[in-house]
Amino acid sequence: MLEFADFGCRYCASFNAETYAQLAAEFVHTGKVRWKDMPFAVGLFPNGDAAARAAVCAANQGKAAYVRMHDRLFAEQAAWQDAPDPLPFLLSYAGDIGLDQTRFVACYASDASEARVRAANALADRMGVRATPTFFINGRRLEGALPADEFRTLLLEVLGS
Repeated sequence: MLEFADFGCRYCASFNAETYAQLAAEFVHTGKVRWKDMPFAVGLFPNGDAAARAAVCAANQGKAAYVRMHDRLFAEQAAWQDAPDPLPFLLSYAGDIGLDQTRFVACYASDASEARVRAANALADRMGVRATPTFFINGRRLEGALPADEFRTLLLEVLGS
């Protein structure tokens, strides 16, 4: 399972808050499905690129750090998205979730974080991603934040259950 989500997308935030937890408990944490997030910036949402870079920099400090930043970015979307400068919010989140601030700041300021977001954007373009969230289940494209029951049905179908 590959998920393309923009942190500025309200449907992506809804999916994360309402649907993903249910699916993760049933499919991801049980090892039935490997779920891979691709933090990218579709370019339609204010500060989405900054949030994607923050997620990339959190990931540099481990998977758990990435998950904490991922969830915080979606939960606090209204705050950072409308900010003239989102960096103070992103730094605050990094501190709140226990990241090494020095490493986070160095990563965020580097070209490497921006390059990783550009690479994810390029992959999304190659795969024909036109909306967020977009999912690929064994190569099969699924667009939109479907309710958990519909998503569950699709996953069970793919798993042959």
